[in-house]
Amino acid sequence: MPLEEDIGKAYQNYYTHQDVNASNTLGRRLFYLFKEGYTAYKYGYNKNTTAAWKKFIGIVISLHPGLRAEADGSVMYLPPKIDGRLLEVGCGSGKMLKQMQNLGWKVEGIDSDHLGVNNARSKGLQVRLGSLKDQEYNDNCFNAIVMSHVIEHVYNPLELLSECYRILKQDGYLVITTPNSRSLGHRIFKEAFVHLDPPRHLHLFAMPSLQYLIEKGGFRRINAFTTIRGAEWMFIASWFIRRTEKYATGIKRSWIIRMLCWGVQLVEWMILQFIPQAGEEIVLIAKKA
Repeated sequence: MPLEEDIGKAYQNYYTHQDVNASNTLGRRLFYLFKEGYTAYKYGYNKNTTAAWKKFIGIVISLHPGLRAEADGSVMYLPPKIDGRLLEVGCGSGKMLKQMQNLGWKVEGIDSDHLGVNNARSKGLQVRLGSLKDQEYNDNCFNAIVMSHVIEHVYNPLELLSECYRILKQDGYLVITTPNSRSLGHRIFKEAFVHLDPPRHLHLFAMPSLQYLIEKGGFRRINAFTTIRGAEWMFIASWFIRRTEKYATGIKRSWIIRMLCWGVQLVEWMILQFIPQAGEEIVLIAKKA
């Protein structure tokens, strides 16, 4: 494990610093329509202002399990809450924070990288630099805390979880997503598995170990499961690593490769029906009792 004072060198060109410009293709536009309709009917976001035809599109396209998993992850599995305060730990460029703000949450963020923090602040977001413990928040001040692929980067995850418990309000949500060490992808690609990501990933969790850690942090009301979210990217990235020993974010893929990746995701979804802990991403949702 790298020394804590040296780990910043591994993040000098990290992908979360900058915004990735998504292509404005027909497929991408349809996905945004689907996500708007899907989160309206499933979670209740803007349910009174979202057109019925958008909700219908959301229902139809949600039959695709990969798109459904992506849409669920985009709101971190959270229902809306009027005037709810949401904190994202490890917010990077602030992309998710901005989305949650647009959905009605009062958002704040924290990140340890000054480039990511500056980018997030340029969006008008309230983002602090440093660790969660350094901020010295008051007890019971947030309705939700989210961490998307963050806990695997943290030197002392138990300390982080205990601090989350302290600053959450009663019945507040902690939602964590993180790579799954028991995933199908890890079993297939072994040492070429992209989510090993040395030296940035300091810990990799299986679902039982993450649940145990959450309970040590004070939480008791826990729901944990694995999903196929990101399985298509995992496959192509790990395949490149196996062939070339490296993978660069943003590599253009041919339509054949894209179709193959989607096929892998569907295969993994079918396997999940029999082996529920084989998904690429662990989702853990805990409430403060």
